[in-house]
Amino acid sequence: MPSRFLLAVGGVATVALVAFPRPQVGGSPAHGVVATVAVLALSLWPAGTALRLPRRVPREVAASPAGTPPWAFRRPVALAVTAALLALFGWSVAEVTGGSRTGLAERVAALAVTLWPLAAVLSARRAHRHWTARPSDPPRPDGPPIGPGRLGAGA
Repeated sequence: MPSRFLLAVGGVATVALVAFPRPQVGGSPAHGVVATVAVLALSLWPAGTALRLPRRVPREVAASPAGTPPWAFRRPVALAVTAALLALFGWSVAEVTGGSRTGLAERVAALAVTLWPLAAVLSARRAHRHWTARPSDPPRPDGPPIGPGRLGAGA
């Protein structure tokens, strides 16, 4: 639940940026607060998912027969991504407070926190597809092999 909360807060704060746009000249405290909440929540989300998931899960609920989560949700990957996203956030804060590449830093950090949930979803979908359609399953006349958890002719 904490990781879902972080993802939801990050998403809501990202949408809230529409209500608090950055002015053409000068700064906006409201925009800064909302952007900070969005980037921090989305930066901490990978660590939240990795720390909340067990290292090994039962085979019947795992994305793989070995009981390991998809690559994006494995602890080393998720913690490294969180560290990288927080470093990008730190760079954008440093640029906002006195740098000359503020726009670049903000855009890179925003792009990174936006793309990571997409990468996580794609890794989960790939793992699910890979492990539910096994070569040992009988072929269906109208499509790919049927794996466990999918409805077949006898279901």
